[in-house]
Amino acid sequence: MSTSAISAGHEVTLQLAQEILKMGGNAFDAAITAHLAMYITEPCMASAGAGGFALCHTPNSRVQMLDFFTQTPLEKRKIKDLDFYPIQVNFGNENEEFHVGAASMATPGSIAAIFELHRKLGSLPMDVLIDPVLDLAKNGVILNTFQKIDLDLLEPIFKNDPSVRNIFFKEGKLLNEGDLLYFPHFADFLEFLKKEKDEGFYKGEIGKKIADYAQEQGGFLQRKDFENYKAYWRPTITAKHFGHEVHLPNGPSIGGAIMFVLLSNFEKFDGNWLKAISQTLQECKSISGIEFQIRNRYPSMAFDLH
Repeated sequence: MSTSAISAGHEVTLQLAQEILKMGGNAFDAAITAHLAMYITEPCMASAGAGGFALCHTPNSRVQMLDFFTQTPLEKRKIKDLDFYPIQVNFGNENEEFHVGAASMATPGSIAAIFELHRKLGSLPMDVLIDPVLDLAKNGVILNTFQKIDLDLLEPIFKNDPSVRNIFFKEGKLLNEGDLLYFPHFADFLEFLKKEKDEGFYKGEIGKKIADYAQEQGGFLQRKDFENYKAYWRPTITAKHFGHEVHLPNGPSIGGAIMFVLLSNFEKFDGNWLKAISQTLQECKSISGIEFQIRNRYPSMAFDLH
């Protein structure tokens, strides 16, 4: 195995990624297994209902971004029919309002991402990447400190969803660090993915069930939202930073855009973080402000923030 570095929010996520590398898999294989494992080991951070961005550095030094962000539903419905309500999450020194319910759901991109990543950059068979997670789903995982913190933060959300009470609660109380966390039906889901792949998820039984649930419960999602979903390969934003190139997520990621402006200001103020942050906050007060700063610095860059 060549030299590698793995970052994860749970020890088991890391261990499964290591196993794939030891079997001769590449970084993308390990990332796929780790991502699937996170649905069990780090359920507050990742799920099959989520989306995101993957920065991929290939052996030929090409860097690309896979955009598998969640997609806004294609059609609206009447406001009075919506299942959409606020929940307060206490972060210690402040509360933040989130909205939950069937109408808060968007078309997920995670499953499209792992199969697209595998088709383009993977090396081991997909079954080999799924099987370690299948064993994990059947046996469960011990809740660690970091995941317990996440669980405590999101307790108000889990409390309001009867479908997850048997997973995150025991005898009416939220699971504690050291308790066994497992998802009894997730193994069946993984077996489904092995056979039906992403096509089966988006155009088959699972996409249909989620869309039907959304329509019945006051959400926006329809079957066509799943049938039309696609993950896209996009160029990265490349920042020059003290003689180095830093690749950041392109639009529609707003985080990559803000980091781009911050790194630019960090160099401008000769490494003074306080001045760089202050300047960045002034320049990035709005979406249009962020876009202006990037286009002003690199007018030829392919960039689309929406």
